Amino acid sequence: MTDSASIACYDEQHIGSFPLDLYTVQLQQANLSHLDLSRADIGEAQLQRVNLFQSRLCATNLMGTDLTSAQLIETDLSQAILTAAYLPRANLSWSNLTRAKLNGARMYGACLVGATLYNADLTNSDLSETNLCHSDFRQTSLIGTKLTGADLSNSSIEGAIIFKANFSNACLVSVDFSTFQRGTLERFVSFTGATYDDTTRFPSGFDPDAAGLVKLRTSQTLPIGEAQSPALPEQQQDLPPIDTVAA
Repeated sequence: MTDSASIACYDEQHIGSFPLDLYTVQLQQANLSHLDLSRADIGEAQLQRVNLFQSRLCATNLMGTDLTSAQLIETDLSQAILTAAYLPRANLSWSNLTRAKLNGARMYGACLVGATLYNADLTNSDLSETNLCHSDFRQTSLIGTKLTGADLSNSSIEGAIIFKANFSNACLVSVDFSTFQRGTLERFVSFTGATYDDTTRFPSGFDPDAAGLVKLRTSQTLPIGEAQSPALPEQQQDLPPIDTVAA
């Protein structure tokens, strides 16, 4: 296992040759922006508030890793393994999570504005109170996914599997559910208290009022993403450089 002392000596000149075995490493608040950590083993690591702005973590093992309040803006996490990872309040705006494994991940309060989650696995994950405006959920597994209070306005959800998904109190403005079977939405999806407007589409015969949805008046509809704007990359907020990480 790589220790913190050896990581503290790492600098940007070594991008692409980062040690692959970082299992259980502790790098809280470290600045790891623009690094290539593809296929590294960072399972069960402590990466709270770490800055990974525009870094590459393709097919990286992050199973069980704590990324609480981490900055993952424009980060490439395609095919990454984030099973049972902790990402509460993390900022993943415009990140690439294509085919990522996020089953059982805890992401409540996170920001995923514009994130690509195409064909990702979010089975039994917790995305409550997340900002998902403009996100791409096409072909994504949302089986048992908790999306209570999430803002999914203007997100793409076509082809997703939403069996036993919970959209209670979520914002569904400009979301298209018209390609789903009416019976699936009526029997296996919870919409209690979710809000929608005339731009939200449902399958023929689906009664949103009977399903517990609340229609917004035109005056109540906010511009997309206005309620929760993504924070600036934390690299602009004077995070400590990597050489300050304690051994």
